Amino acid sequence: MIWFILLGIGIFLLFRFIKQLVNYWVPEQKNRQLKFERLLPVVEGIVWFSWVIWGVQGMFNNKLVYTLIILGIMLVIIVALSWFAIRDFIAGVVLKLEGAFTIGERIKVQALEGRVKELGYFGVKLENFRGEIISIPYHTVSGVTRVQPKSSEAIKNHSFQLDLPKRYTPTESIDKLRELILNTPWASVTKKPYIKLSKENEVCYTFEIIIYSLHPRYFQKTETYLQKWSKKLV
Repeated sequence: MIWFILLGIGIFLLFRFIKQLVNYWVPEQKNRQLKFERLLPVVEGIVWFSWVIWGVQGMFNNKLVYTLIILGIMLVIIVALSWFAIRDFIAGVVLKLEGAFTIGERIKVQALEGRVKELGYFGVKLENFRGEIISIPYHTVSGVTRVQPKSSEAIKNHSFQLDLPKRYTPTESIDKLRELILNTPWASVTKKPYIKLSKENEVCYTFEIIIYSLHPRYFQKTETYLQKWSKKLV
């Protein structure tokens, strides 16, 4: 029994050390660090489960019946404690199979409205018109009315001109402008922005831009956003 307890303490200290090592070893590689942080609890759970099985077998002198009974009780407890995660996971699978919504679509769930940014394992992430990311568990999405934007007939357009320093070529500038516009949460996903080089001088290009959105109040936001980005290139 003493070896069983000491082994448990050793496992606990080992994984605490590994976690600190990961945080210190890969501080600049956020994606890699995130993968380690997600993988480590899974590995630790498997190790702890193996530790419990070994301890139960030793406690009952390797009698299979008693071991299976204890493991069955543990399994019921684990399922009960993780029911919320299981419920969200199942609801997410159902919603994805139904094709309820896809990344880039605008949806409305209860009082929340925004563009779908990510479909995770347990929830969906929306980006509202202020650029805030909102996480919604799948079980709250399932069974409620999702209001999607109407057809492109409801989409408004706005045209303006923008002066851009000659840091990039005209083609590169157009690509960057298009990417900036489409990454705003209020831009239309069905109608792409129209961007054309209208004139240029020694220091800057002048682009003619037409943007599309569901409401005119977003036009000034987009124009101001692009003007601020343009000033950063000077």
